[in-house]
Amino acid sequence: MLITSILGPVLTAQFATKLPLPKTREDEENRNIESTLDEWLPQLKNEIKNDHFTVLIPIYNPYTQRDLIEMGALLAKKESGIIVPVSIAAAHVHMDDPQVDGNLKQSQILLDRAIEISQEFEVSAQPIIRIDDDAAQGISRSAKEKNANLIIMGWSENTGLKARLFGTILDTVFWSSHCPVAVMRLLDHPVNLRRILVPIKNLSQATLETIKFAQLFADSNQGIITLLHICDRQTPQEQITEFKTTLSKLITEYELSKECKIKMIIHDSPSQVIIRASHQFDLVVLRSFRRRTAGGLAVSDITTEVLKKIELFFSFIWTTSFMILS
Repeated sequence: MLITSILGPVLTAQFATKLPLPKTREDEENRNIESTLDEWLPQLKNEIKNDHFTVLIPIYNPYTQRDLIEMGALLAKKESGIIVPVSIAAAHVHMDDPQVDGNLKQSQILLDRAIEISQEFEVSAQPIIRIDDDAAQGISRSAKEKNANLIIMGWSENTGLKARLFGTILDTVFWSSHCPVAVMRLLDHPVNLRRILVPIKNLSQATLETIKFAQLFADSNQGIITLLHICDRQTPQEQITEFKTTLSKLITEYELSKECKIKMIIHDSPSQVIIRASHQFDLVVLRSFRRRTAGGLAVSDITTEVLKKIELFFSFIWTTSFMILS
């Protein structure tokens, strides 16, 4: 017993890092990366087969709607697509209630402004007003009805009791939507966001989709993408080199981005690295993995930790815009 307790930690520290990692479900998805990339990437290149690339943008805050419309217009224009501004007017038991008419009038004002902004970017807009007793479901249903390729929403800082008990509109849209959802908090106009940071954990289909989305925005805005991969201190050097080589080959072979840099950092706290590195960029694109559980939507641990720190820094030192792609 004494010998085991003494030698155990020593042997573990020396040999544990050399042992093969157990195969998890995520590993199964990422194995044979060279062969599966050939299957994934053609799908990514041809995934948009609608008549128009459609970006649905819920409008509810007149102070933030310009940046959201501007972002959607940049992406839609790059793909020769359209934007669909949608305003959800709260329903009422009696549809002849004056409050319903007031809600519809306010929605129309917001949509008229959205059309004006879209015209500045020479992008077609198809605004809709939806009467619904659930704003989140109204957004998800509108996106499905319009066969939207992307939903763009603003970041919500609602942390009240109701939000903690029942979740926010963002939580519900993330959980129920059929297409990717981009949630953003922009501290500058989208046309000024050119230095883009994309933290990546591994080479998976989700990673490729995130890079493709960042590329779409970078191409529409003459931006430069930096892919950031953080390794812990126990990662063998040959594994780090192999990852960087494979990623470089992926970028070159499939032309994921013409202006793309790779940065590898060894550190035990990925969230701290992302926070520190973000100050050198205009926009950080984070990935949220949709895992539908009985308790709702679960996001990746690193993204959650970064968001907690972002919330902490918002009021005084946070100076970088960010986007979460689900």
